[in-house]
Amino acid sequence: MEKGVLRHLLLPLDLSDVAEPLVKVVGEIAKQYGSRVTLLHVIEESIVFHVAGGYDVTGLIKTLEERARRKLEEFNTQLSDMGVDAEVYHDIPVGSPGAVISKIAVEISASEIVMATKGIGISRILPVGSTFKETVKLAHSPVLRFKVYKDEGRVKLVSNIPLFKRLLLCVDRNVSKDMINYAFSAASRDDGKIILLHVIEPPQTEPEYEIRNAIKYGEKLSKDSGVDMEVIMARGSAEKLIREVSEQMDVSSLIMGRTVEKKISELILGSTLDRLIIVSPKPIVIYPL
Repeated sequence: MEKGVLRHLLLPLDLSDVAEPLVKVVGEIAKQYGSRVTLLHVIEESIVFHVAGGYDVTGLIKTLEERARRKLEEFNTQLSDMGVDAEVYHDIPVGSPGAVISKIAVEISASEIVMATKGIGISRILPVGSTFKETVKLAHSPVLRFKVYKDEGRVKLVSNIPLFKRLLLCVDRNVSKDMINYAFSAASRDDGKIILLHVIEPPQTEPEYEIRNAIKYGEKLSKDSGVDMEVIMARGSAEKLIREVSEQMDVSSLIMGRTVEKKISELILGSTLDRLIIVSPKPIVIYPL
């Protein structure tokens, strides 16, 4: 993975009505942080064979490739006109999108994968798309997720720029030093502050050993880097308290950890993360542990 927060963004696009506002937001981020952007579209293999019904699959793939290439080039031009260093990935791959996205992120040394989720009220059948879930499950790069909403019939994204001015770092016993390092690097880009939050859920009564170590490590980084860090310990429901703290402290984004899986058979995320992805309007960085 390429070093440097927001250094090289992989932007997978499904060419739906979410694509255009997502490209715009990524362009604004890239201008703010000097990011490179690689545009990608993956043709979903299962849909191709379902639609083609076994007839002229090659012809259908070629048609989809040509359509995707034209649209990606339009978005690439849009980003270039904004002064962004952008390019279209050289291929239009066919396969399972989440797995392909995760693989290409490693191939191009992407620092982050940027995606959007529709959430409740936009997509009633799949509140969190399967491609997003699969990508988060498999990716070894952080996934930066934005929330989609509709305003007078128009699709828009909730974006907070600067992203890391007030960064809520949510930690549990699986937290890694790499994740904490990432949070401090991110906050330093915006002369920001880190709010480290750990929720003690019943029947637990005290923070575990791993959490105490994480706090000590964060305090040392804060002292060495000059990035301010506040620690909040709370008891109760993790989802509820994360949402409350993020709103009450007006955070600009959240960072949460996610254990990377090698298999795609199970696409259900942890209950707290899964729900926050659906309901939280704040940008969320999902960090691979």
